[in-house]
Amino acid sequence: MESGRMNKILAVVMVVAIIWGAAMTALYFSPMGAETEATRWEEIQERGYLTVATSPDYPPFEFKEGDEIVGFDADIMRNISARLNLTLEWSEKSFTTIIPDIKYKNFDAAIAAFTIKASRLEGNPIQTTLGYLPGGVALVLTESATEACNGSISSLTEVEDYDFTIAVQSGTVQHERMLNLGLSDYIETYEKADSIVSALNSTSVPVDGAFMDAPFIEDIAEGSEKASWLGPAMTIVFRGSGRPYGILLHEDFDMLCKKMNAAITDMIADGTIDELRAKWDV
Repeated sequence: MESGRMNKILAVVMVVAIIWGAAMTALYFSPMGAETEATRWEEIQERGYLTVATSPDYPPFEFKEGDEIVGFDADIMRNISARLNLTLEWSEKSFTTIIPDIKYKNFDAAIAAFTIKASRLEGNPIQTTLGYLPGGVALVLTESATEACNGSISSLTEVEDYDFTIAVQSGTVQHERMLNLGLSDYIETYEKADSIVSALNSTSVPVDGAFMDAPFIEDIAEGSEKASWLGPAMTIVFRGSGRPYGILLHEDFDMLCKKMNAAITDMIADGTIDELRAKWDV
């Protein structure tokens, strides 16, 4: 009698152990915080809005007018949200903190004049949408530096010949390009784009120019009406091609990426993006 009872107890213990082991195995082999693409998309639809990160210090792409975030990228994102029947909630970030935040899924997407480049994606759980704007880069110089090079240079490597110090934004494709050209001794890095503008107009900061996205540079170049408040005249002395701009998302958010790609495709086809480019002169 006692033996039969013990056998039953052992059987129950074994069943519990098997169930517990299976549960622990599933937990061990499943990434923490993993979620299916459908789950995130369903969550977004249920709440009714997109959370989107940006760094609003980069006109004409994204910048502040009072409390409102405006600009070309801002309008792109508002159009996409509307086409997905969603509203938009911005999350203001420093440019260099956005990608780390994407890794932890702290928001649904990010738009901040991000160029689509392999080095940005390698080793990161990140994907990009289709390109919504062709890329381009430009180098602008202060008045004295422009005079020193007679108003133009044929290659970025000439920065070394003239011993120029060029401002770049940390983590950008322009920063990467200058490093790849071996020009690390001729750059000054800044976390924020508006800090570069301040440096260009400061007599105490030894910066001769800035290398950034062409639309931003055009805003601070000589003759730009939008840049009339920036002080001394500056001149674009070099232009180059660049990669297209895309919206960044976590690699798990495939469904959201597909929805955004469809919206971007429609915006290209119906002329919306052309209208926004004309509006913001990009």
